[in-house]
Amino acid sequence: MPCITPDGKFAVSGSYKTLKLWDLVTGKELTAFIGEAKMLSCAIAPDGVTVVAGDGSGRVHFLRLEGLRG
Repeated sequence: MPCITPDGKFAVSGSYKTLKLWDLVTGKELTAFIGEAKMLSCAIAPDGVTVVAGDGSGRVHFLRLEGLRG
């Protein structure tokens, strides 16, 4: 379920209740978002900033990747 920003510099991955943001140049985890149910899907909008993720409870999460440098 990983998704990659349009510029190819960052990726979002999901495991169980967590979404993690990765820097693909350094391989380092930059941050994590913890939800209340298993993350099932994610997508990054063409703007490279908006992340939409769906979890097993039916919730949809909207996250913003602001202030990233790469």
